[in-house]
Amino acid sequence: MKRKAGKKANVVAKKKAKASIAEFNKSPFVLQCDDLLAENSFAASVVEESEKFAASIIKILRTGKLQGKHPLVDTKWMQESGVVFPLKIDQKLIERMKSSSLDFEFKKPQQAEIVGDWKSGAALKSLDPEILIDVQMSQEYFGPRDHLNFIYHVRRAHYASACAVILGKALKNATLSFVTNSDAPWNPDILVERSVEGTDVVPKTRITFSVSTEAPFALMSRLTSEKNCVRSSFVQGKVSKKEQDQDDVATPFYNRSIVMDLCWRNLRAKLTGFLNGNEVALKAYKLLKLWAARSDLFKRSDGISKETLAYLLVYLDQKQIISDKMELTTLLTNFWTWLVEKNFQEAISLKEDADIAIFEGASKYVFVDPEGHVNLVASMSVPALGRISREASRALRMLPRWIRSTTFSLLRCRSP
Repeated sequence: MKRKAGKKANVVAKKKAKASIAEFNKSPFVLQCDDLLAENSFAASVVEESEKFAASIIKILRTGKLQGKHPLVDTKWMQESGVVFPLKIDQKLIERMKSSSLDFEFKKPQQAEIVGDWKSGAALKSLDPEILIDVQMSQEYFGPRDHLNFIYHVRRAHYASACAVILGKALKNATLSFVTNSDAPWNPDILVERSVEGTDVVPKTRITFSVSTEAPFALMSRLTSEKNCVRSSFVQGKVSKKEQDQDDVATPFYNRSIVMDLCWRNLRAKLTGFLNGNEVALKAYKLLKLWAARSDLFKRSDGISKETLAYLLVYLDQKQIISDKMELTTLLTNFWTWLVEKNFQEAISLKEDADIAIFEGASKYVFVDPEGHVNLVASMSVPALGRISREASRALRMLPRWIRSTTFSLLRCRSP
């Protein structure tokens, strides 16, 4: 037994020695990167307390109850609890909606969990002030044609309102509000804000909503960018034969707002799996977020998002342009070089047999997700892409200087 214990101690000692040598052999640039990421990381106590609070929200929503059934046209039932219906839509349009069920009754979520950069360990306090909780609405809540004429969005807004009512009753010393993204104005999320004594930086908690692709209406072929899902007869009431023919006009922006709710849970899970299994890519992703923020690339609604940045790493890994065996500087060089030389000028896809043509008619640039349903750069503009390319070119010019220098200011993030 003593001999076995001695061997085990020797193995542990050798591993520690190798780790110490690897740390000693790190270049000054990599050491600076480590310091920069440590500077931008949340304190362990903040992470623990924030995730505990997020877990309490998940428990409240999973066990919460809300009595009663309400017609979809009733957008005032939640006001007695201090909640205002979050979807800005003409009441007359709601009255025109047709579905197999025109009532709302709260059903507990199918799933609720922390997703995104917090789950993958990529959250930075200067860039990720929100813990994201995804609440998957029950598929039983929807009818087979709810993808048409804003029915999905009205149901979603009722569900978000119900969650806000439940949380408002259960949470103390917290403020709830509704927020939307610029590319999904009909998809309100709940933002929970609070203060914690003795802590300067308290992450907010954002609750977003998704629905399973098993939902009755969720046939992806109905929601491709060339399809029409908002009928002119619904918008205008009675219409002429000529106006009815306009129903064939595509509604890609509307369709995408539903597809995103159907797909984002799986897309975020795939990203988490990739980053958790690739230490170099995870570090590079954090640094690239800081670079993009310092270059103001995230501020534009027609620019690049954090998720797209991460999925570009996945794409370059898939094409063997980067790998987990590369040094950090090589990986960053290859990433920025691709942005300068290729830069979405040709349509690309993470799914080999994706039908790229259905996206090209609706968007200037195309980057298809791994499932073949979402264009990750659908809103990207020519000026925004030009800015991304220029910043990448500048980074390539500066990288040799950063490697030799004791500071590299370009990667230091401005306050949001």
